Amino acid sequence: MSANINLKKVIVPMKMATLAIALFIAGCGDNQHIKDLSNIDLELEVSRFEQDLFTCRSVKDILALRENNADFYAVYTNNLVAANVHRPGVNDTDIAVELYKYISHRDMDSLFQMTQEEFSDFGPYQEELEEAAKYIALYFPEEKIEKVTTFISTFQYGSIFNQKDKEFGVRG
Repeated sequence: MSANINLKKVIVPMKMATLAIALFIAGCGDNQHIKDLSNIDLELEVSRFEQDLFTCRSVKDILALRENNADFYAVYTNNLVAANVHRPGVNDTDIAVELYKYISHRDMDSLFQMTQEEFSDFGPYQEELEEAAKYIALYFPEEKIEKVTTFISTFQYGSIFNQKDKEFGVRG
C-alpha cells in the first residue's frame, strides 16, 4: 500500500507539470484576439481639463477657461458637477463663482493633488487609450475617438462620451 501512495505522489505532480507546460506552450502561440493595428492611423489628443481648471486663481480665470474649452466646460458644469455649481436662476458668472468655490475647497484641492501625483505623467495611459481607440476604429469604423479629456468629478462619473464631437472624457 505504501508503494501505491508513493506512486500517487509522483503521478499527480507529473500531471500538473505536464498541464503547466502545455498551457505555457499554448500561451506562446498567436492570440487570435490581438489584431495588427499598425495600419490604423490615429493620433489621440489628450486634454487635461482638470489641470487647466485647478490652476485657475480667480473667477475671471474660470470664465477664460469657459471660453477656451466651451464644449467640455458646458458638459462639465451642466452634467458632471451640476449639483455643485447650479442653483435656480444662475447665469454664467454665477456658475463660474460656484465652480471657483468648488475647486477652492480643501477636499477638492486634496483630490486634485492626489490625482496629479498619480497621473502627472499621462504618457503610458495615453498609449493605452490610443490602442483602445484603434480597436474601436477597427471594429466600429464609424465611431472614431480622436480626443480624450481628463477631469475630476467627485466620483459621480467615471467617463463620458460626447457623440457629437467624438470626444471621450475620463475621470482622473
